[in-house]
Amino acid sequence: MFQKLVAEKVKHFFRCYAINRHKMTVLTPSYHAESYSPDDNRFDHRQFLYRVHWNWQFKRIDEAVTHMEKKKRGSVPNDAEQNPTINHMSIVPPHFNMRRDRKGVLI
Repeated sequence: MFQKLVAEKVKHFFRCYAINRHKMTVLTPSYHAESYSPDDNRFDHRQFLYRVHWNWQFKRIDEAVTHMEKKKRGSVPNDAEQNPTINHMSIVPPHFNMRRDRKGVLI
């Protein structure tokens, strides 16, 4: 459930970013600068027109979410749920990595 919520927020962010990114190219220099600066943002070479749908990226996010949910469902032993003497902290969550390597969706 948590993975789906994060995935939806990420997709919403990138969709809104793609819709509104072009507006940054028409802002006045004073809006970009905190105090006066001669830089008028004309040397900003970032892409400003994006496709809104992000088909490939969103498909990969959805695949990663389903993979994480399947992994989470299959990794909890049944006897730990039935036996109350087992400490809930002794069971390592499936998304936790002992070596602290980054896991998850890379975009």
